[in-house]
Amino acid sequence: MRRFFPLVLCLLAISLGAAAQTRAVVEFSVATLHRNADYESPVESQCLMGSSLIVSDKDSYWRKVSAMEPPYQGWTEELSFVEMSQEQYEAYLAAPKYVCTAVITHIFADPSAESRYVSDITLGGVVRKALDSRGRAVRKGRWLQVLLPSGRSGWMLRTELQDHAQWLAGRAATAANVIATASRFLGSPYMWGGNSTKGVDCSGLTWMAFHMNGTDLPRDTSQQVKEGREVSLEQMVPGDLIFFGTPASGDSRERVSHVAIYLGDGMILHSSQVVRISSLDPDSPDYYQHRPILHVRRILD
Repeated sequence: MRRFFPLVLCLLAISLGAAAQTRAVVEFSVATLHRNADYESPVESQCLMGSSLIVSDKDSYWRKVSAMEPPYQGWTEELSFVEMSQEQYEAYLAAPKYVCTAVITHIFADPSAESRYVSDITLGGVVRKALDSRGRAVRKGRWLQVLLPSGRSGWMLRTELQDHAQWLAGRAATAANVIATASRFLGSPYMWGGNSTKGVDCSGLTWMAFHMNGTDLPRDTSQQVKEGREVSLEQMVPGDLIFFGTPASGDSRERVSHVAIYLGDGMILHSSQVVRISSLDPDSPDYYQHRPILHVRRILD
């Protein structure tokens, strides 16, 4: 587990460590990273709008990229991000930004919900502020003007945005905050490798719940189970992570394959077919019985 750096510092760390490679920033609401340069290839992870990438290879219109949030490599389409020169990249890092606080919404061409869509955007996506000649945020009534990484402009409702620096400063990984963030994904469909409210897998849900509150976990279940400290079922408290899977048997090693957030009172929140609340009580109609519990890890100490 690690406390995350503000976005500018994270991106600056990438730029200093990869001077020979091409910098890029995600333009889509969600950029999907595949294992290979093929739509039929398995999905490895996703990156939200405003995330930083390093481009290292290409194959037709596919590009191999390395992402920091969450840290992963994969192949994505060239239109899903914007390549930048060093000068452009540094300007992007320094620019004031907003973070999207809506579960999913749209960026509009004009300050009206009746205007055409510029893009969709999901919870945690980052856009730059449009500023006037005095350096003030451009606004019209309930609307704020925003800039996508490419420089395209649009408008979003003020209620769906928060100043990125203020938002970062206010993050706190408490059990209440982690559970509240995860609860905003309820009803989102399960998607292998998914990291957004459009579709999320079990470890993507836990990663986002902690990430949006100032703490980054590793991306995959097999890595998350090594974080924090082990506690017993009797010691569980809200915010603990419960790991399910196949126990070790004979020559077969233990296989951790699912993770959930404990809510208290024997209830869990997790992504299994859909993000939902289930029970650990065998007599409950909502009992989650597919795999046995292998570990409980406490992250929030």
